[in-house]
Amino acid sequence: MSLPAATTISRRTRQTRGTGFERLRALGLNSLQQTSGHVWTDHNLHDPGITMLEVLCYAISELAYRSEFPVADLLTGPSGQLDFESLALHPPQQALPCHATTLADHRRRLLDRVAGLDDVRLLPDRTQPGVLRLQVKPSPHLPAGAPDPVASVQRAWRAERPLGEDLAPWVGRVEDRLCALCATLEVSGSADPAEVLAEVFHHAAGVVDRAVHLSSRRELHERGFTLEQLHDGPVAEHGFTVAEHRGHADTAPGDGSHDDAVEMLYIDDISRELAKVPGVKAVLDLSLLLHDGTNVRSLTAWGGEGWALRLQVPGGAAAPKEHLVPAHLRPLRVKLQRRTHDLPVDAAELWRRVQDLRANARGQRLLAAHTLQDEERARLPTGRYRPPADYLSVQHHFPAVYGVGVHGVPDSYGKERQARALQLQAYLMLFDQVLANGLAQLSHVHELFSARGGGRKTQWWQVLGPKHVPGLNDLLDREEPGFEDAVLRPLDSSAKRKLRLLDHLLALHGEDLPQHAMRLHCAHLATPELDALLVRNKAAWLKDVVLLARQRAGGFDDRRMAWRWRSGGDAHNTSGLARRLGLLLGFEQVHARPLSAGLARHGWALGPRSRVLPAQDQEALAHAEVLSLPSLLDVPATPARVPDTTRVLNPLQWRAALGHDRYRLLPVAAGGLHRLFLGPDESGPAAWWPLGDFKTAAQARSAAHRLRSSLLSAHAACEGLHLVEHVLLRPVHSSGTAAAAAADPRWCPPQGDQVLRLTAVFPDWTLRTASPDFRVLAEETLRLNCPAHLVPRVVWLDLTALQAFEAAYRRWLVCRRLWLRRATDGRAEQLDRAAAAVLVLLTPPGGASS
Repeated sequence: MSLPAATTISRRTRQTRGTGFERLRALGLNSLQQTSGHVWTDHNLHDPGITMLEVLCYAISELAYRSEFPVADLLTGPSGQLDFESLALHPPQQALPCHATTLADHRRRLLDRVAGLDDVRLLPDRTQPGVLRLQVKPSPHLPAGAPDPVASVQRAWRAERPLGEDLAPWVGRVEDRLCALCATLEVSGSADPAEVLAEVFHHAAGVVDRAVHLSSRRELHERGFTLEQLHDGPVAEHGFTVAEHRGHADTAPGDGSHDDAVEMLYIDDISRELAKVPGVKAVLDLSLLLHDGTNVRSLTAWGGEGWALRLQVPGGAAAPKEHLVPAHLRPLRVKLQRRTHDLPVDAAELWRRVQDLRANARGQRLLAAHTLQDEERARLPTGRYRPPADYLSVQHHFPAVYGVGVHGVPDSYGKERQARALQLQAYLMLFDQVLANGLAQLSHVHELFSARGGGRKTQWWQVLGPKHVPGLNDLLDREEPGFEDAVLRPLDSSAKRKLRLLDHLLALHGEDLPQHAMRLHCAHLATPELDALLVRNKAAWLKDVVLLARQRAGGFDDRRMAWRWRSGGDAHNTSGLARRLGLLLGFEQVHARPLSAGLARHGWALGPRSRVLPAQDQEALAHAEVLSLPSLLDVPATPARVPDTTRVLNPLQWRAALGHDRYRLLPVAAGGLHRLFLGPDESGPAAWWPLGDFKTAAQARSAAHRLRSSLLSAHAACEGLHLVEHVLLRPVHSSGTAAAAAADPRWCPPQGDQVLRLTAVFPDWTLRTASPDFRVLAEETLRLNCPAHLVPRVVWLDLTALQAFEAAYRRWLVCRRLWLRRATDGRAEQLDRAAAAVLVLLTPPGGASS
C-alpha cells in the first residue's frame, strides 16, 4: 500500500513569483484588457495609460526588491544588532538542551557546574519514592581555600531540582583505594623523559580516577558529533562530557539500565590512552598494582560500596601524606626505555610536573566557559541595518511632458492644463501613499515580529508631504490635525494581527497556546482589554517558551525563599509547572507569591459590609444610563481617590465591580447630582449598591473608572496558585514526627506513593475561580501538564482558609531553608511541625478538593 504524497507549499521561483517588472506589466495588461478592452483599442508603448502602468510596475518592483533582503537584515534594528530575545529566536545552546531528568543527566550537569569533583552519583532511595541519595567523589588535588565540593553539589542540584524529588540528608563520600601503575614504555629519541613520564601519569590518572574531561564544541565536531548530539542533555556551561572508556557510561546504578552492576576498568583503555602521549612510541608492558598487592593485567572493579580506585603518583618527600601510602605502592614502577636503555627520572621532579599539569587542567576549566560562550556567539547570525530612506514619489519618474515632476506645468500653458496636471497628481497620490506605507512597514519588520511588551501597533505608515510629492501644497487645502489617529490608526487591527504573528513564532518552537481560559471566562473585560490581555499572555509565553518547555518538570529552589510575605514573589524561583499553568489559565502574574495579600497591598478588603439598594428604588434603575467606561488601555489607572464606601467589599460586590458594563448613572432631581450605582451581580437582578453622588456625570464616570482599574489590579494580584510537593513534607526526624502527631491528631505523614502527590492550591473567591466551569478547566489543565510520575490534586480555599494556609506554608519555607543550611535536631523538629501544619490545612472544612 503506497502512502499518499505529503502536502507541501512549493517555493516561489523567479518564473512564478509576481513581483518582477515583466510579470507585473503582463498582469496589468491582462487586467486592462478584461476590464476596459472595449474602450482602449491601443495598448502600445505610446499610450499614456501604458506609461503609467510601467512606471508603477517599476516602483512596485523596488518595493519587492527591498522585501527580499536577507531576513537577518530585515530583523536588524537601528542598533545594528539582532535582538534574539525579543524576536524569540533562541540559539541551539538554549533551545536544544533539556532539564536534567535522568540520573545520567544529573551527573553530567553536576560535573559541569561544580569544580573539584572526580565523580558524582545520584542513587534512588529504595525506601522512599522520590528521594535520591548523593555520592560524591571529591578530587584530592583541590587548591587550598577551595569551597567544599559536597556543599556546592547540593546547592547546584537544588538550583535545578526536579519537581517531586528531594535529596536524602545523608551524603556519601567515596573513599580512595590507591593503586600503582606498572609499565614499560619505549620513548622517542628527542623526548624529555621527565615530561613524558608526567604526561603518562596524568593521562593514566584520567582513566583510573575517572576524571572529568570537558571537550569543546570544535573537538567534538572534529570527532563527528552533530549539533543535536552535543546538546542532548542539560545545558553545558564549561564544556561537553562524553563517555571516553568502556564502563565509563553516562548511566548510574539504579537508573534502570544496569542495577547493581559492577563497573569494570579495562587495562586496555589505559594502554590506548598512553599511546596518545607525545613521545611514547610503544607500550611494552602494562598492569595495575592494587592496594592488596594484586597485579591486574586485564580488568578489575572500578569501585564498590563507598570506595573507588585512584592512581598513586610517586613523589617521595615532595608528595604530602606520603607516609599514609602503603609501602608497596610508593616506588616508581614505570620504566622508560630508549633503544633498550633505561632512562632515570627523579620522583620529586615527576611529582612537581604532574601537579603543574593538574593546575593547568583546572585553569583550562575556567577558560572553557569563556571559550564556549565565544564559540556560541560566533555562530549566531548577524544582519546589516538598512536605514529607511525618505520615499521618492513615482511622479519623479514620469516624462516631463506629463507636468507632474518637480518642474510642473509652465505658466504659459494656461490654467486648464495646470488643472489637468493636478488631477493626474491627485490620482497618482493614491499609489504613492500605498508604496510609501509599504516601505515604512519594511523598515519596522523587527518591531512587527517583536514579542516584547505585547506591541499595540502592527502597521506603520509614512504620511506624505511636500518633500515627497512635488506640488502637494496645491492639492491639499489644509493639513488636518490628528490625521494619523483619526484615519490611519483605526485601520490597524493590531490585536488580531499580533496574535497571528505570535502564533507563527510559537509554531517555530512547536508550541500552541489556544487561550481558552481567557476567551471563555473574561466576560468582565471590554473587547479591547481582552485583546490586549491575549496579546500580553501570548507574548509572555513566547518570551519564556524555552524555559516553559524545558523546566515543566522543574521545581523551585528550596534553599531560597520562594516568596516573601511583604515584598511579593520571586520571579526567578518559581517552579516551571506553576509558571506554565498560570499562563495557560490566563493569570497575569505567574510568579510565586502570597495570594491572600493581593487585596491588602492595593488597599482593599473582603468582608460582609454592603449597602444593597432597597427594592422600591430599583425600579428607577430601569431608566439609568449604562456607563461606557473608557478602556484601561486608553486611560491608565491613577492613584486618585475612589469612593470610600467600596474599601470593604463582599465577594459578590467585588466581582461585580470588575465588569466594564456593571456601572449605572442616575440623575437625582434634588440638587442636580448624579448617583453612581453598581450591579447586578451573579446572585440575581436585585443586587444593586449605591457608590456615591457626584456633581457631574464626568466625575461619576471618572470615579467608576478609577474604582474598576484599582480592583482589576488587585484581582490580578490575587489570581494564581500554589504547588505543594508532598515529598518535601515527609518527616525528616523521629522526634519531630512524634511532636507533630501529638500537636495535631489529624496529621498523617505522607507514606509510600503519597510522597509522589502534587497538590495545587487555588483561591475560590476571585472572579474566574468562583466559576464551576473554570474550575473544571483548571483541573483538566493540571492533569494534562503534570509530569506522569506525580499524582495531581486540586484544593480550592476561601479567603480565610487561604490566609491560614499561606501563613503555615511560609513558616514551613523558612524552617526548611534554615534546616538545609544547618541540619540540627532542633531545626528538624521545627521543620516537621511546620510540614504537619501545612498537610492538615490542605483539606480544611471550608475548601473543596478534587
